Amino acid sequence: MWNLWTARNSLLFEDRHFSAKEVYVKTVTEARIWQNAQLDIHKPSPLRPPPQVPPSSPLETFTCHVDAAWNPDTGLSGAGWIIKDPSGFPLSQSSSSRPFVPSALVAEALAIPSAMLDITSIAHSIPIRSLLIFSDSQVLIKLLKTDGCLKELKSVLHDIFCLSNAFTSICFNFIPRSNNSEADALAKSALWSASSVVSSPICGVGLCYFF
Repeated sequence: MWNLWTARNSLLFEDRHFSAKEVYVKTVTEARIWQNAQLDIHKPSPLRPPPQVPPSSPLETFTCHVDAAWNPDTGLSGAGWIIKDPSGFPLSQSSSSRPFVPSALVAEALAIPSAMLDITSIAHSIPIRSLLIFSDSQVLIKLLKTDGCLKELKSVLHDIFCLSNAFTSICFNFIPRSNNSEADALAKSALWSASSVVSSPICGVGLCYFF
C-alpha cells in the first residue's frame, strides 16, 4: 500500500511514472528485506507481561471468560466475553466483530484486549485490581504465560501486556470449550450478525485492521 501511495505521489507531483511491474518488484524486494531483518531481531526484553501473580484472596478476584469465532471464507470474526464479580455474579457481557482477520488464533487474541478494555471501563465505578481471564485457546494462553511471541500476534500481544498493567495481579488461564459455552455463544452470535451485514446489498464497514 505504501509503494502504491508513493508511486501515485511521484506521478502527480513529480510527473514520474512507475509501471505496475516496477511497483510490484519494489514491494516484494522490500518485503523480503523486512522479513530477513526480523530474523536478526532478538526477543525484546523491555516489554514483558506483568507477573502472573495468584490473587491474594479469591474473594477479591474478578473473572472474565473470553471466546472468538472466525469464518475463514470471509475473514470475519466475532468475539464474546462475560465479566463476573468475585461471587460469580455476571457484571457485564458483550460482544464485537471485526473484518479482515487472517486466522482463528488472531481472532482469539483480538478478543482478549477487547474484553480488557470493557473491564477497564467498568473499573471506573467498581475497583477491579485482581483478574483471571479464561480462554479456550491453549496456544494463546501458553504464549501469554511464557512471554512468547508470534509474528502475526506481535502487536496484539503488545496491547494485551500494556492493558495488563492496569491490574495489580492478572492471570491468563486455559479453560475447555465445554466450560466456556456462554462466551462461545456470544462470539458466534456476533459473527453471525457481522456475516448478515456483509451479505446485505447495502452494508458498510467502519474499521479496517491489517496484519
